[in-house]
Amino acid sequence: MALPARGEALVVVDTDLPAPAIAGHLRVDFYSADGGWYESRGLAVPDASRWPLSFSVYSEDFSRDTQVVVRLRVYPDGRERDYSGERYTQSPIGQLPDAGVDGSMDAGAPDAAQQPPHDKRPKLDHGDDGGDVSPATEPLPAITVDRLLLLRLVPGKRGRVIVTMKARCTGWMSKLAAESFQPLSLAEARTCIDGDSLTALTETALDADMTLPKTSAQSSFGAEQPCESPGNADVACVPSAATLFGGPRLGDVDITSTMPDRLVRVSRFWIDRRELSVAKFRAAIAQGFVPPTVPVSTFQAFNLGACTFAKDPGPYESYALNCVSWATARAYCQFRGGDLPTEPQWELAATRGRPYKTRFPWGDDVPGCDRAIFGRAYPNVISPFEGPSSRECVMAANAGPVAMTDGTDVTDLGVFNLGGGVSEWTRNPPATLGDPCWTAAPLDDPSCANARVSHIARGGGWRSSAAGLDGLSRAIPQDLTMGQDDTGVRCVYSALPASQN
Repeated sequence: MALPARGEALVVVDTDLPAPAIAGHLRVDFYSADGGWYESRGLAVPDASRWPLSFSVYSEDFSRDTQVVVRLRVYPDGRERDYSGERYTQSPIGQLPDAGVDGSMDAGAPDAAQQPPHDKRPKLDHGDDGGDVSPATEPLPAITVDRLLLLRLVPGKRGRVIVTMKARCTGWMSKLAAESFQPLSLAEARTCIDGDSLTALTETALDADMTLPKTSAQSSFGAEQPCESPGNADVACVPSAATLFGGPRLGDVDITSTMPDRLVRVSRFWIDRRELSVAKFRAAIAQGFVPPTVPVSTFQAFNLGACTFAKDPGPYESYALNCVSWATARAYCQFRGGDLPTEPQWELAATRGRPYKTRFPWGDDVPGCDRAIFGRAYPNVISPFEGPSSRECVMAANAGPVAMTDGTDVTDLGVFNLGGGVSEWTRNPPATLGDPCWTAAPLDDPSCANARVSHIARGGGWRSSAAGLDGLSRAIPQDLTMGQDDTGVRCVYSALPASQN
């Protein structure tokens, strides 16, 4: 007698996250209804055209219905932590009071005294022959979309389910049980479906249509505000986007923490193509701008003395304005109808436009001295090639800043000198990205503001090392009231401003 066909579910996995920059890997785990974890698969997805993905789940039992729990996790390729049992978190970054330095939203691995015996932890066990084959790592919860499906496989029936892994569920770690380190419980399991909360796990209805969809939602989240035009000669338009804010540093400079990184959505904005020059600042004063403090006027060949502004026009009008206080920098931007950038705005402008977030504004190539203005520290400050400051580009020329140029330190949007030249004031204080100021900030247009006096400057300057031009560089200028001779100004705008020429 012929047996009926297996019960089968075709699972189609899509996402609205940018791919492959954030949706770069899919992890799939399978559990039986009694809580047993019986399979785990991982798939790198380096090509956005591969979305949506699909696979089948079927039952070998022809005599009865079978329930299967499928856990789907979408995350950036390579962003994992050691697996030591299920460590649940209460809610995602954006609603936590604090976050772990490894980006996991908890404090990393629990103390040994708080962990259950190894044989009591949930594990992937292939029996006497295979033993414990639990994966060594798991996706970082803070930057992962985590979804549970409860499927009923009915002998002789086939069906399809389409699951869109929603960006707004990023960081909402599924709960398999009431407490950490416990095996799956159908009664206690919770998962994120549309964002903002976890809901009880219920059976997912299957559609009889087994065709595979031909289109994907990938990269649609955050892309609601495109740029109709590139801007004008003064400003570039940066379209809205979802991106990872922060990240692991690749260079030798880590003055202020850039971890844990997190998903953010940044609305469309416009940004100055060039750093504020001495001439343009002087023109604003002539037009009625009254700076809270006038930049220091001391251009001398020693550190903290290379200030470019002078009372009367001189030879440095084409140089980037420096030695400018944060208050004056912000007042200038507001006079122009804009503001200083938030850190997520600055970082997006410096690293966007490619399938993966790049290390430098122009890409991943480590710069030579013809690429950007850097490596020009004075000799009494630092020896050549040592530390975050450098003299590697002085050679036969004089040390110190030079006039701005439209060179190859440029982004795909035509924004110049986000890598070198001068570091640039932002709106945000020097809190680490694990500080409550950032972890409690919303997903959409997050910012951080508190009572601290100092503020972060982003990007490298004329005395930075090559590694200091990294798009993740965050620094606290030493002189907060007068500014520093390698810190300047670039403004952003919520609407296209009129030409400033």
